[in-house]
Amino acid sequence: GLGNDYYSYIYIFRNIQDSSGLAIFNLGYEPAFTVITKLISLFTSNINVMYAIYALLILVPTAYAIFRYSENIWMSTMMFISLTFFYCSLSFIRQSIAFAVILCAYKYVKERNHFKVLLFIFIACLFHSTVIVMIPIYLIAAFVKPTKITVPIYGVITALVYFLSWPILRLAVLIQYKGYLDLNFITQGYKPVYLIVPAIIAALAIAAHFTGYGKAYPKQSSIFTNFAIFNFIIWFIATKHFVIERFSMYIYIFMIMFIPSIARYYMNCAKVYFAKKKDPEAGGGFY
Repeated sequence: GLGNDYYSYIYIFRNIQDSSGLAIFNLGYEPAFTVITKLISLFTSNINVMYAIYALLILVPTAYAIFRYSENIWMSTMMFISLTFFYCSLSFIRQSIAFAVILCAYKYVKERNHFKVLLFIFIACLFHSTVIVMIPIYLIAAFVKPTKITVPIYGVITALVYFLSWPILRLAVLIQYKGYLDLNFITQGYKPVYLIVPAIIAALAIAAHFTGYGKAYPKQSSIFTNFAIFNFIIWFIATKHFVIERFSMYIYIFMIMFIPSIARYYMNCAKVYFAKKKDPEAGGGFY
């Protein structure tokens, strides 16, 4: 029973199990998740088996991405567990499958292969519709470089959104979800202490971008630094409205790859520095 949505997914499973034919797509759940859940229900009614299969759909793609692309496997794994992603995977099933799919696009984000990144976003949308926010976020991150001008502009926009959040939310839910405005996940927010980790990650990313790492890898540094900044912005607004935090998952997940990449670069710089200090005539360069 861990997490807010644990029992909700048992209810969803029963709903899909009891529906037949194309009627399963009228239940309001995303198509890929609906099809997979229906297939599970065809051979078992056991909730533990259902959750085990969901776990595989989340953890196998995540493990693949970490082992295939991470520059420090143990650090990425530790971050996956400690930054609440593993915790979320025990309850926020559809979103967790979606961020696992998004993480597999890490290679293409680095390469700025826009078509393949958007393809992964589309696939992830088939598990949770909120992934659609990744399209504007990715395009801004890809084409707007973090500079000494744009970073302060992000700050100004953040302040405006924070103070105008209620009019924006009222407009956003006016048509179909008006009743949501009274729910606690909109009327309440996280304590400021939850900003500490996103703030540290954003600070590390910005510092790296404007120093050696950003000069060595300007393209990937630019896009992932933007992700780190946007992640902090979302968490900052989440101190006012709980629900906003969920939108951070799709960019926050990339930090489990980006931070180890930064750490590896500066560790290699330190090795070269101390090697040269020990033997001034020794060759070597940065990795």
